[in-house]
Amino acid sequence: MISTKPGFHAYLSTLGSVFMQLPINLLHFCGFFLEAFLIILDLR
Repeated sequence: MISTKPGFHAYLSTLGSVFMQLPINLLHFCGFFLEAFLIILDLR
């Protein structure tokens, strides 16, 4: 069942790109968190 509403395809493609970028953003966030954690350990 394919919806022919205008903007539905754009919404799907936006959702797809967000889901594709999510792991990359998660990796960047984890790297940032790890770096901050190491800096805090160095300051002690």
